[in-house]
Amino acid sequence: MKRLTLLVGLILLLTVSLSYAQEISVDSVTGTWDDLGTTKIHPNTAVTFNIRYNNNTSHTVGFISNGFKVYGPSSFTPVTGQILLPVNTFLPIERIFYFSADGSGVDTIGFSTGLSLEGMQPSYNEIGLKINTGGVAEGETLCLDSSFFPPSGIWKWSSSTANIVPSWDGPHCFLAESLCYFPVIDNCPDTISILNCFYSYQFAAHNELYEDGTIRYAVVEGPGVFNEVSGLWSYNPTELDFGTTQTLTVKA
Repeated sequence: MKRLTLLVGLILLLTVSLSYAQEISVDSVTGTWDDLGTTKIHPNTAVTFNIRYNNNTSHTVGFISNGFKVYGPSSFTPVTGQILLPVNTFLPIERIFYFSADGSGVDTIGFSTGLSLEGMQPSYNEIGLKINTGGVAEGETLCLDSSFFPPSGIWKWSSSTANIVPSWDGPHCFLAESLCYFPVIDNCPDTISILNCFYSYQFAAHNELYEDGTIRYAVVEGPGVFNEVSGLWSYNPTELDFGTTQTLTVKA
């Protein structure tokens, strides 16, 4: 007797993590999915850019002035921002500035903020800002980049001893595209017991996104062959196979 274990897998990545070697960088983006190594955003979905602040200098930063611009689509959700840095809660010097933030053309947002008495220490390496947008139509591209913004028109960190122009890892651009669903095999059993010298099984699959698409079948690993069009799997075991258990991985 021969038992075959059938496995089908699908991995969906909705949030992608990016590198943050720079002092200011995009750490991660929500509302995204991974298309074979290319990050894409879901159409008409909220998107948040998580901005990492990595103080790899030798200075304790007490004040930041950094701007960002969102652009690309014909229309998108107007940007909003959130500051997660250790701001000074005793003085009214925390500011978020919006310039033409109407979700059309280019939205610009500026963060000009005094930090706490401890400041941003050289060891600080955390998510410091969030920039929210989204609502991008299918096929359009959403971009985020740094920007100089009024009234100061500067991009800097300040300490008691120095002014620092922090590095930035942008721009970042993401295409809005619907997630491509792989076909799902509907009748995949846990095990099949083979009691004779020939066996065949008719696999059936459907595609949740493209109902009229052509579905092909293949053996990823294991014995037997597929008819790539019909989904008919066939197997001719030998005498050496009887009394063993093998794993069959199939895909549509």
